[in-house]
Amino acid sequence: PRELKGLCAYSCHARHLGFESENVNAAVEEILDTLSEENDFDTALTNCMKVGEVNVRSYGRCWSAVTVETYGNPTPYEVRRRPVPRKCILVSGHDIHDLDLLLKASEGKA
Repeated sequence: PRELKGLCAYSCHARHLGFESENVNAAVEEILDTLSEENDFDTALTNCMKVGEVNVRSYGRCWSAVTVETYGNPTPYEVRRRPVPRKCILVSGHDIHDLDLLLKASEGKA
């Protein structure tokens, strides 16, 4: 279930950035459908492997949407690791789109 949750999160994030995959959506629906039935070990294992396969594709699509197609390739940048007294925003890769929207909304405001 955790892996399926991660798959849905990657798919949702890519969709949020405008990159939806009908193949991923169809695979998730198929996997969820089989969870509603009683399955033997081989079927459960097949579903687990399918979740992994689709997860890799979905993550790759999400990564591509965030980096190359939306913001360009990331480059390493050295940052200070000690806190500085004042306000700040901590941003992870999954938040980059939200940060972009926040910066655009606050542009020119003090």
